[in-house]
Amino acid sequence: KNKLKIYFADLTYVHQGLQSEIVPYSVGCIAAYTKEKMGQNVEVSIFKKPDTFVKALDDPPHIVAFSNYVWNFSLVSEFAKAIKKVYPKVVVVFGGPNYPTEDSEQIDFLQKNSQVDFFIVKEGERAFYNLVTSLTENKFNLHMGYPIPSVHYFDRKTNTPFRNEIADRINDLSEIPSPYLMGMMDEYLDDGFMPIIQTNRGCPFACTFCVEGDFYYQKIKRSSQEKVKDELEYIAKYL
Repeated sequence: KNKLKIYFADLTYVHQGLQSEIVPYSVGCIAAYTKEKMGQNVEVSIFKKPDTFVKALDDPPHIVAFSNYVWNFSLVSEFAKAIKKVYPKVVVVFGGPNYPTEDSEQIDFLQKNSQVDFFIVKEGERAFYNLVTSLTENKFNLHMGYPIPSVHYFDRKTNTPFRNEIADRINDLSEIPSPYLMGMMDEYLDDGFMPIIQTNRGCPFACTFCVEGDFYYQKIKRSSQEKVKDELEYIAKYL
């Protein structure tokens, strides 16, 4: 009963059919990384459909982590607001590419979106795990001035924005355990969601329309061939 409970929500609209038909691989990687690091001390659950997520909130977690894209920002924001209203002690974390790059706009985003306790900038695996461990060590005090790389937030008690430096990238993506091989994607493969894998991160080009056109992603980081092979073989069982 002392386990830390974390919900990861990569929510999609469903009123006109599934708007995102891919498995929640992005949050799955963060969940897998956190689970591997924390072991039996943490219980993680991953959600894609809003109705399933609503039912799960009858038993609220300690932390909810939302993926934040331009196409689901309104959806996850309304969920976050509702969670904060009903369960004010639940820590809400956002992460994803739908976040300003300019300093003043970042501060404005953090100040306006009071439903967001913390925003993970750029790569999420290490930053989220470091945030979780710091929160648990400090008994979920949101006013500790956490100096965690890649974690931004606005302290509403002191009216102070904290925009910590961006952490170094993960050089070998094999450091991130596979959510497929840990069984975290099984229910979505069973349900007919489309599988995806990530063989590399980064791109040497600087296309303005692409999230990886940022200088931060200029160097390409790869996963091992063995991990890719194992994931493909695992997925093939469902095809």
